[in-house]
Amino acid sequence: MGHTTEYGASRALASAFTAQLDAMLGVEADMARHPDDPELLHDFRVAIRRTRSLARVARPYLPKEIRGTWEREWRWLGRVTSARRDLDVLLVEIDDARATLPADCSRGLDELAARTEREQAAAQQMVVAALAGDRYAAIKHGWPRVLHEVSTSKRAKGLSAERMARTLERRAARQLDRRVSRVNGASPAHEIHDARKRVKRFRYTLDHFSDVLPKREVKAAIAATKQLQDDLGSFQDNEVHEQLVSDLLRSSPPLSAAATTAARALVDRYGERRVDFRHALDDQLARFRATAPA
Repeated sequence: MGHTTEYGASRALASAFTAQLDAMLGVEADMARHPDDPELLHDFRVAIRRTRSLARVARPYLPKEIRGTWEREWRWLGRVTSARRDLDVLLVEIDDARATLPADCSRGLDELAARTEREQAAAQQMVVAALAGDRYAAIKHGWPRVLHEVSTSKRAKGLSAERMARTLERRAARQLDRRVSRVNGASPAHEIHDARKRVKRFRYTLDHFSDVLPKREVKAAIAATKQLQDDLGSFQDNEVHEQLVSDLLRSSPPLSAAATTAARALVDRYGERRVDFRHALDDQLARFRATAPA
């Protein structure tokens, strides 16, 4: 993340936030030149998620302003960029389906792709408008001021970067453990999604402060959580894509008969995958508990 070894806790925390802001602004400049590149939007959103995750896990050391106003602003920015990303991934999913669905679904998949591309274009316009708007400008110009306050805050007075990193690591680990202990193959989808968010929060915490945490310990913890994050991510993506295709089935004007057949075939596939994911989840969680460092 940077040079946290040189800093006390407050400056290390501000440095971690600044690294994410710099990453986000760098990607924003690239997005202006290449608006159709889905990976740039993905990277932009990763910086937002990392910022929000750090703001949540580091709450005890942050000004109260962040816990209210600024958490709300970062949540808005994440939400306004999510629809475009979901549609980007759905288009890939529709294209991949051509290799496995019956050949007579091809024309219907073409229509589904065309509908999705129109929605994608509308979602992109929402992203462009948001990034050109006053609210995003206020985030870009106001957040550095807040980070200066973080760097000089007395909430972590006398605390070293390493000790704070340890505290945040344990805090994120406890939150993860509580969530994972409640989840099983029969859990509601939103609880499984919450568990995934806690996995990310733990991994991001390790990444933010990898300079001051033992490298071997960080590597082992990240390795143990990566597979669980991927497994839970697959479940979440499946839920989102099923909802998007179901929305297409209810869209206006109505889909053609061919597109309806293709959409129903996709929905059936998502349903089968959900059953498979749920059957596998208990084993995935057991594997995580067996391999995760104490």
